[in-house]
Amino acid sequence: MGKKKRLQQVKKKQQQQHAASSSSSGPRATPSSSHPTVPRLCYAATLYLSNRIKQRNERIRVLNQIRARWIRRRVMKILVQHCCILMGKLLKSFFKCKRVFFIRKVVKWRPLLLLWRRGNQIV
Repeated sequence: MGKKKRLQQVKKKQQQQHAASSSSSGPRATPSSSHPTVPRLCYAATLYLSNRIKQRNERIRVLNQIRARWIRRRVMKILVQHCCILMGKLLKSFFKCKRVFFIRKVVKWRPLLLLWRRGNQIV
């Protein structure tokens, strides 16, 4: 039950973030030319993901006391995957699009760049 509530809070926060970032583009951005917003969106996504990972620092700190490296790696992997799934869902609903693609850099599980698809055209 608590998890569901937390997800709702995160969704709210994310929608507020997006509202702020989309309103800052102002009247210049027409629906046909969505390109100026892409870098801003990628930045917002990476920021959001890194914040989500920072929130889990407590858990990771506990894990750091366990010397088994593969456990740490596995947990980190799961955390990042969880963030991706959540982020994908939020972005899909925000842009009313079918798919969200994440590109993962393997080095240190860096938060991700994203592309989304409208119809067959990759923006």
